[in-house]
Amino acid sequence: MADRIVIKNIEVMASHGLSDEERRSPRPFLVDLMVEEDTSLAAVTDDLVNTFWYADLVEDVVAEMTGTPVRFRETIAVRIAERILDRGPALGVEVTIHTSEFPASVPVEEAMITVRRVNPLFDDNLGIRRAVLRLASDAADGAEVISEALEDLRELNVFVSNVSEPVQAPNPLLGSDCVHTTVVAIIHTAMSPAALRKELQHVEVRNGRIAGSRMAGRRIEISIMTFGSLESRHPRLTLPHPTAVMDRSFLQAWHSIDSDARLNGSPVAAMLDSLGPSAG
Repeated sequence: MADRIVIKNIEVMASHGLSDEERRSPRPFLVDLMVEEDTSLAAVTDDLVNTFWYADLVEDVVAEMTGTPVRFRETIAVRIAERILDRGPALGVEVTIHTSEFPASVPVEEAMITVRRVNPLFDDNLGIRRAVLRLASDAADGAEVISEALEDLRELNVFVSNVSEPVQAPNPLLGSDCVHTTVVAIIHTAMSPAALRKELQHVEVRNGRIAGSRMAGRRIEISIMTFGSLESRHPRLTLPHPTAVMDRSFLQAWHSIDSDARLNGSPVAAMLDSLGPSAG
């Protein structure tokens, strides 16, 4: 079970409802908020950047509740949830809106609507998506290591539609005669990005990746570079991958199998040109 932040009974005067009168006259609403997150990083760093400030969450609720009047409470609840998902590292958000003042033919103590939204990184119900993967190795036999990892990749619940030839570049950090090998695979999957990342880590381990310093070189590393059109700043997974725009080997391998590829709205071909000639 995920860690949770719970804020109850946020009282807001707002004008929402089916009738014109409801949308003209403010009345009290109570809002309950539950935000699921992984608090482990915040607990270790003691840094607000890795969690939520309660006051910000309350202000998100107030801003949406006091905005343009709408007919349905469901509309406002969804807007609140999506606003909070955009704000920070939430895994999911649940919003409940209560009211006791609305037209009815008999006395009613309370009416409420609850909506729940999941961060797209963790949502397995978004259908089939296209992802671009980077398989990289610092091993002397890097091309063979990556080839074996690709065989394991094909055993997952994915369809591998295209794979580039290996691109090799000097890796002076590991020695003057060392090379870094990169292969790009285009896959299609119904898994969420987070679920795919976990499966890829299993493939890495099976193919010899161990815990240790990046500076020592890695036998295999598999990264999700893009996942559909999804953009994410979540601590668990940034999309598109933050190194993508400057990784010449990755861009070259991707462009070789998809000449129309675009990253952050720009053609990959133009990005390659902007990086200048290869050092290799």
